[in-house]
Amino acid sequence: MKRLVLIAAILSLCFIIVAQTDFQYYNIALVKFNMRDYEGARADLTKAIEINPENKSAYVLRGSSSYNLEDFHKAIEDYTRAIEIFSGKSAGLRLTITDQRGNIIEPRSSPKADPDLAVPYYNRALARSAIEDYNEAIEDYSRAIENDPDMLNAYYNRGRIKYKTDDQEGACSDWEKANELGLEIAREAIMEFCSGIE
Repeated sequence: MKRLVLIAAILSLCFIIVAQTDFQYYNIALVKFNMRDYEGARADLTKAIEINPENKSAYVLRGSSSYNLEDFHKAIEDYTRAIEIFSGKSAGLRLTITDQRGNIIEPRSSPKADPDLAVPYYNRALARSAIEDYNEAIEDYSRAIENDPDMLNAYYNRGRIKYKTDDQEGACSDWEKANELGLEIAREAIMEFCSGIE
């Protein structure tokens, strides 16, 4: 493990020396993000965005870095900018990872709607629920689902927020859908919280 970290650090340093494009800075940031160096990743993503302000992937990953640093307001800003760029169909990089805290970085492929656009909506919902902006979080989860109807975590998490806001019927409906899509934890939520719902 130490050898892997050392190799990644050396590669990261090599990239830093020659980095000149937003793509290169994004890749450096990706290495740092995977090593949980969220501050370093955020700094390199800022450089990528300075070079190419339309790099939607850099905004999403910088938002995820901020989320992991518990800088939720900054994460929301970056996800919002990514949504604006995705909605405008601007050019950018394809995202390639998923992080440890629930942020989706790689969308599931789907012919329906725009699964790429679902990613920043989903991530923004996570950040909004972290600051307890539940109504906006529910709206973002709904927009994520509109763009990727198979996003099972969006149903599950929207159900959790609905349950917290006393919408037990809505929560159980979302957990049922997540369960249908194959999310095991959704079945546990149904068994625990939905036994009296018709």
